[in-house]
Amino acid sequence: MDISDYPNAKLVRLQNGDDIISEVVEMEDENGVIYALFHPLKVVYVPSESTGYLTVAFMPWVFPRICEQQEFIIHSQDIMFMADVAPKMNEYYWTNMDYYTKKTAEEEKETQKVEQENSFDKLKEALEEAGLYNKKVYH
Repeated sequence: MDISDYPNAKLVRLQNGDDIISEVVEMEDENGVIYALFHPLKVVYVPSESTGYLTVAFMPWVFPRICEQQEFIIHSQDIMFMADVAPKMNEYYWTNMDYYTKKTAEEEKETQKVEQENSFDKLKEALEEAGLYNKKVYH
């Protein structure tokens, strides 16, 4: 899928001043309108030393190591405004999403590899204690 085929992300300014770019779905519950934010990224404004202007960077709004779930519900009263982002910003958001998603998948693979190695080491220790490690057993 080409990045231009991705849905248009929204800029959400929260009452606490956070600017978030996310895929947003509007819903209703018994208390009124609520919004589901999918993989929200916080907008960070960074001064550029070379140009003197502010540049835009993204970081996870809630880091996956803190909360694996990356879908959040917020209430309409917590939002100052919401708007579609410009096409270039939408592309930048989805490029970053691809990066963060890939990075998370790679971290998960590395964690599984370490867990397998630890499991093997524990099995090896148990076999050594039982005097069975390095003995050839044929059936």
